[in-house]
Amino acid sequence: MAFQLKEFFWKLVGGVYNAAPAASVEAKSRALQVDAAGNLLVGLGGVGGTVAHDAADAGSPIKVGGIASALAAAVVTALDRVNASFDLRGRLRVIPAGEESSITAVHEPAANTKATILVAAGGAGVKHVVTGLSASLGSDGAVTVARLKVNLIEDAAGTPVIKWAGNLSVIATAGGSAQYVTPAGFCVHLTANKSVTWEFTAAGGANTYEAVSMQYHTLPA
Repeated sequence: MAFQLKEFFWKLVGGVYNAAPAASVEAKSRALQVDAAGNLLVGLGGVGGTVAHDAADAGSPIKVGGIASALAAAVVTALDRVNASFDLRGRLRVIPAGEESSITAVHEPAANTKATILVAAGGAGVKHVVTGLSASLGSDGAVTVARLKVNLIEDAAGTPVIKWAGNLSVIATAGGSAQYVTPAGFCVHLTANKSVTWEFTAAGGANTYEAVSMQYHTLPA
């Protein structure tokens, strides 16, 4: 009797190995399927949700795996469900705030030319975050410039808003230089879907050279 009970439970919770399992028949019972090593098969493609990566979210999350890549994941639409991102060693990517997809833009034009950086609006639901600014003014000959301003401007071509500003000047004799750099921890969040400009207000005049740089990244608004 004990053997029969044991056999009964084996049939209840055990499984059958088939190299190529046949299709099930509606309303008919069927043994659980296992692989050649006796591991329970859960769908030919494994367990997964019904919503694809970068598709509009729906239902409850199921998937806990991710995609391994040496590159940062592409930007998706706000509020979409996404795959977790891992590096090539299987480590979950965790990027500190302010460092994600950081971009550095630089403009160093010819003499007596205004230096300017323009980053176009990121689109609906996307905002720029500026984390560093620098500007320099130098000369290789006699100059007449007294003072020049540098401005960080939101939506310069629409309704301009100055978010940060500085001043630079150089001595009148050749070889003078000045530099402006934002302090550590600097961070300015721009309005969603607005451009950002970092620029001198004018060219410096004969024998002067301007340069600007900006570090920024984008985030969902």
